[in-house]
Amino acid sequence: MINIYTDGSNVHNGKEWSYGGYAFIVEDKDQDHFIGGGSLKPNSDFPITNNRAELMAILDSICYILENNIKEATIYSDSQWCIECATRNWKRRKNLDLWSHYNRLERECKKKQIKFKFKWVKGHIGIELNELVDHHAGLFCKAAKPPPKQDSIEHV
Repeated sequence: MINIYTDGSNVHNGKEWSYGGYAFIVEDKDQDHFIGGGSLKPNSDFPITNNRAELMAILDSICYILENNIKEATIYSDSQWCIECATRNWKRRKNLDLWSHYNRLERECKKKQIKFKFKWVKGHIGIELNELVDHHAGLFCKAAKPPPKQDSIEHV
């Protein structure tokens, strides 16, 4: 059994120019912490939101579970929205492309008899790995920040 902490980060939530990052940390007694994640650059087809970044962290953590054939895991998130939608307590109305991917991963886990469950943690209260994953999500978010636009002034 392993524990995975996930988090997402976002700037300009949902705007056309929004960007973000996400991370996950695997806590396993047999190895050091593994950190994964990514940057989410501005995307006009799918504006980056805090929920999208949080969900990306969960999706990547499930991919990690599948790739490493981990039979049992607890996924910790401070996103009540993600957990409630994943467990189908709340209706999924947004980020349907990601929820479709989640459904495929969930089916693959069931086929391989891999079990994972979710646990909500309150954010920013000093839980060590939740604070660490928040920090790394923020770093991935900063890496996604577009460079400032240069005025196209022609010098003669």
